[in-house]
Amino acid sequence: MIRHLLTAALCLLLSGCLNGPSAPATRYYLLRADTTTAAQPRDLALAEVRLAAYLQQPGLVMVTDGNEILIARHHQWAEPLSQSLPLFLSRQLGADDRLGTDAPPRYQLRIRIDQLHPTTGGDVILVASWELLDRQNGRRQQQHVQLQEALTGDGFDAAIESQKQLLKRLSDTILSQLEATPT
Repeated sequence: MIRHLLTAALCLLLSGCLNGPSAPATRYYLLRADTTTAAQPRDLALAEVRLAAYLQQPGLVMVTDGNEILIARHHQWAEPLSQSLPLFLSRQLGADDRLGTDAPPRYQLRIRIDQLHPTTGGDVILVASWELLDRQNGRRQQQHVQLQEALTGDGFDAAIESQKQLLKRLSDTILSQLEATPT
């Protein structure tokens, strides 16, 4: 009987060693606009937001000083950035989705995000381009921007907060351009 108990205990001990340490729990993050800072509705439609290929996967991304991309396996977006980023920017820009109406907005906006990530150097970088089309007169305005912000804390929570701040700055820059557009 004791021999069977020792054999069972040894089997349990060995199975624990063979399985190794358990993997850390995966944490999921949302990219959401603050409801208190959303822009006033505008005669603007966000037609498209394109993301660089390296941002089109679930793991949060960090770039080293040598331009190596590190993708976190246990820190992931809860939903694809291709879905959450347009919603975030629409809220910040006050874009009108015109649900239930036939009249298209006067301005149509297309945004391309080339870079959006923290670096191992302690910064967060956003590189983006956009095109604003005035549907009344056919004028197009294009602009490219590179924004950078120092991380204010450690970890992915701080990196995501800095990414949100950069996206808000991008939205403010686009809104300034829109307000400067002659009517």
